[in-house]
Amino acid sequence: MQPENPKRNSNHIVLLGLALVIVVALTVGLLLWARAKTPVTSYKTLNNYSQADGNGGFSFQKPAEITSTFKQTGPEFELSQNMPSSSTKPYKAYISGAYTTSSIALSSQELLVLNANLITPDNKYYGSIETPLKTFLTDRLPQKWQLKLNHPSAFKNKTITANAWLFTYIDTDPSSKNDPISGELIYAVVGKNYYYFTLNASGSTWTVNKTVWQSVTDSLKLQ
Repeated sequence: MQPENPKRNSNHIVLLGLALVIVVALTVGLLLWARAKTPVTSYKTLNNYSQADGNGGFSFQKPAEITSTFKQTGPEFELSQNMPSSSTKPYKAYISGAYTTSSIALSSQELLVLNANLITPDNKYYGSIETPLKTFLTDRLPQKWQLKLNHPSAFKNKTITANAWLFTYIDTDPSSKNDPISGELIYAVVGKNYYYFTLNASGSTWTVNKTVWQSVTDSLKLQ
């Protein structure tokens, strides 16, 4: 029996290595394509929306495509562009709001303390304020995803001039099968009412519509 040709063996190793590289490249490419194929919507037209009862309410401009209403009961509403196939799937775009009413309004001193606690997240009271905000979001986001709620900044527009805060957030699918959700949450105190307002979108639909989301929050009025 003749000994194997070392050169021939090295050629086989090279060919096998090239084949593995090709397989890996194709696999990565298919995974990227699977995530990138989510349709991206660019919104052009805004229309008015309002939801109110005897104690308070919301009004704002929204993309015309976001129309499906799931809840519209008194102090709460939910709007979206599509209905996900399951509770672990994202909406393409989503807007929701709710408010709760306290028996008494916060005093000016209490509002100053609330603001101080919100803008200094390292203080011991921040967690107790953050918890209901996270609950509001996780009740409206896909189940079993991972939410990262960033620290807030003061929020103002033409009609909301004080006691309001803007949080940005990102919600990630642990399985990486779906694009992440990016969004904003506005928390505000008006009289006896505590308002929660969020808008978000999946994947690039959020990034390509930055000016649209800005127009939505600029138009927000709390009654």
